[in-house]
Amino acid sequence: MAPKKKNAAKKGNDDSGPKVDPSEVKEITAANIVVGLIQSVEQVPNGTLLKCLVEVPDREDEVFIITNAKVEEGMKVITAIAPVPLPNGVQVEVQTIGGFDSEGMFCGPKELLWPHTVFRTDMPIILPQAEIGEVPTYEECLQLKNKPKEDNKKNKKGGNKMKGGAKGGGDDDDDDFEAALRAFGVVDESKGAKKKNAAAPAAAGAPNGATATSSPKNNGASSASAAAPASSSAAGDDDDGDDDGPTEGLTAKQLANRKKKEAKKKKEAEKKAADEAAAAAKAADQGADGDDSPNKQSKGKKKQGAIGKLLAAQLQEQKKLEEERQKKIAELQKAEEEEEAKLQEEEERKAERERKKKEEKAKKIEEQKRLGTYMTAAQKRQAAEAAKAREALGIDVPEDHHPKGPELIEVTLTDELKRS
Repeated sequence: MAPKKKNAAKKGNDDSGPKVDPSEVKEITAANIVVGLIQSVEQVPNGTLLKCLVEVPDREDEVFIITNAKVEEGMKVITAIAPVPLPNGVQVEVQTIGGFDSEGMFCGPKELLWPHTVFRTDMPIILPQAEIGEVPTYEECLQLKNKPKEDNKKNKKGGNKMKGGAKGGGDDDDDDFEAALRAFGVVDESKGAKKKNAAAPAAAGAPNGATATSSPKNNGASSASAAAPASSSAAGDDDDGDDDGPTEGLTAKQLANRKKKEAKKKKEAEKKAADEAAAAAKAADQGADGDDSPNKQSKGKKKQGAIGKLLAAQLQEQKKLEEERQKKIAELQKAEEEEEAKLQEEEERKAERERKKKEEKAKKIEEQKRLGTYMTAAQKRQAAEAAKAREALGIDVPEDHHPKGPELIEVTLTDELKRS
């Protein structure tokens, strides 16, 4: 018996703690004890704790919870939001754990004073099919927990990709998931019912349009495929469980997978359309070769002729635009060349005027030198100073007798001698 007790304790269904009669279990009435949806799970650096982001009702922001429980993204767990007293007397408050603020905790059977023989004591109570909000009654949770063993065999034959089914033994989380499907009428017990539901949705018994969410340990496979029509169009469902349909109840990972799939389909459709257009254009250039049927040939010629005309018009328009662009470029280049020629011609005329001016000045100087009237700047300055001195002394010297240099005086004396 010892090994059985050891295995039972290892599984978590032990009898430790106070005995609780199922008939005496009280309903959870505290407003801050609710069913929350785990949006994300991250490992705390340098530790074994997990930092969980939990969506809870009546709150715009999610709740951060630090825990050592083995939980995964997408699980719906009974959550206590601080501050709140638990049924076992423990007061939940905001605490700093592992360097992060924990705003609550996940609740198991010990915290809720539920019997330990049904729910695992080392795990929080997981309710895959419960709505985010108030905690269901104990009896409702038992309906989700208790599942006949024959359902496991059916699901294995039906090709469900569950870890428990793959290992051959199944685990409690898979049992919760399959029991939830049965409770909401998603999984039928008879093969006849399955065939009947192949042509119509099997989710008619789900309250308020509830859809099945993903199981914690089935690698994100969605149970929404079990509720969809089992027809040939079911090929659109993928292994990630992000099949097309209502987004209510899907996890963030499933929504992301759905968006990826839709983007991929859109890209493939665009590529296909582009390939068809390219093929049509190529056929229009090469002509129609193939079918000898007159009707088909005439239709092909009409279609290809229209496409060819469109392509020819586009090419003609592009050619016209290119010619106009080249014409404008040529006009701009011509205008620039004319402007440069004008500037160069103006510079040449200016240089010619300067050259002529210098030549005239040089000729004038040569003529003055020949006549003896040329005076340098220094000589002109000396003559001006001498004139000022004579004027100051009162000497009246005729203008004709002003000395203008040795040569000028010599010429003047010679003229006076001639007159005398």
